[in-house]
Amino acid sequence: MVEVALLASLALAICLVDPRKGIFLSILAGFLADPIRKMLPGEPLFLNVVVVAFVAATFMADRKQGLRLGTLGVQSRNMQLAIKMFLALVVVQSGIAFLSTGSPVIAAIGLLAYFAPLPAIFVAYHFARNESDVFRLISFYILCSAVLVSGVYLSVMGYEGNLLRAVGVEQIIYSAATGERLQLLSGFLRSSENAAWHASTAACLLILLAVSARRSARFYWIAGIGMPFLIVAILLTGRRKGLVAVVLFLVIYAFLLAYFRRGAQRLAVLLLLLGVAAALFAQTNWFSEEKVSVYRPYVERGSTAAGSDAIERLRGMTIDSFKWIIAQNGLFGAGAGTGSQGAQYFGGGADIVGGAAEGGLGKVLAELGVPGLALLFWLLAGLLRVLWQLARDVNNRSSVRARMVFGLLALLGANAVEFTTAHQIYGDPFVLLMLGSILGFALAIAQIDQRTTSKDGLCGSAWVSDGRVRTHRKIGAATVGT
Repeated sequence: MVEVALLASLALAICLVDPRKGIFLSILAGFLADPIRKMLPGEPLFLNVVVVAFVAATFMADRKQGLRLGTLGVQSRNMQLAIKMFLALVVVQSGIAFLSTGSPVIAAIGLLAYFAPLPAIFVAYHFARNESDVFRLISFYILCSAVLVSGVYLSVMGYEGNLLRAVGVEQIIYSAATGERLQLLSGFLRSSENAAWHASTAACLLILLAVSARRSARFYWIAGIGMPFLIVAILLTGRRKGLVAVVLFLVIYAFLLAYFRRGAQRLAVLLLLLGVAAALFAQTNWFSEEKVSVYRPYVERGSTAAGSDAIERLRGMTIDSFKWIIAQNGLFGAGAGTGSQGAQYFGGGADIVGGAAEGGLGKVLAELGVPGLALLFWLLAGLLRVLWQLARDVNNRSSVRARMVFGLLALLGANAVEFTTAHQIYGDPFVLLMLGSILGFALAIAQIDQRTTSKDGLCGSAWVSDGRVRTHRKIGAATVGT
């Protein structure tokens, strides 16, 4: 424990002086927290939020770059007002949660759940000076994800040990078709849900890298192995949401590529090649009758990920649940943090907000009330408008950057849909920080040309204001708008 603390202190010091190394160390800390927690007596809960300290240190080192919303290139007054009102409501509701529960931890969880993505957006935005920066960081994330989720393969092969078990109680379900007992595997991460989220996110990002630009033959060989490796790992976690997230990503990505005419055929060819490779692999000795019997329950469960069950769940976690949530928590909510993941250990969770608030929108309604849900819709509408304009703008300048931005937006869109059906994984600080980073990358890549020019004496900076793109050129002290 002393050695781990010393290494963590050294890493934090590096984050404080070098934000470009800090963002890599933050990702590493986010992944290593789970296996370290498994090895320590009592599985200390505070390790879940250690990654926040790393991102905060990197954020502080990066503060000279400018931390106002306007520095992100998005200066819509409506957006800024929506963000400020929403965050102000979260602060007020965190205070209400503290007064009603007497728990400062629940109030802190509430603040963290809603504020965590913000510093990551700024850090990622300032880190991404060009496409190569984003490629390197995404590649590092994919590598870490593959290593940590590889433990699910060890588990299914019969290996056991503290590093391969889930934190807390063992996660068991039963097959709906056969009634067979099915253990949800977590690999080296703390839960099957965490493993599934990181595996699906890594798979989506690997597809993005393969489609966005021409790369070396070695990359495509690695990607051809990595994609099925990650997708099968999702199956072995037993978490169907991970498979749904990949499908949603592909649908949204294909739509954006086709709509903006930026090479949807690239994605189609990639999926076709993967399908052929999977069919050939299925004919090998790896799929003998004995081995298939081990995987069959997971495949059967994964096959029910889409269809009418998914649609019914979406409806049940949104509109159908709202009346029960309001009846339990009132029009103004029970306070930020009361229904967030982790609050159940401190007297919160379903005991306060009720069991109907499992969906993400239901959770916001339970905690922040009708005003909070209305502000969230306002904020999301403004964000969609800004991102759509940025997508159109980058599409006019660079096909490679456009395909990268479209992929990042597709990944955010897939997670937004998943959030509406279940919010638990989005209570993980590391997941929130990664989503903030993805948004920061999308904003940065869409504006690389303007940001690069602005470092010279002649500045061409674009921003989105009320849906219109405006460009400014600075010559000395004069500013001319076009």
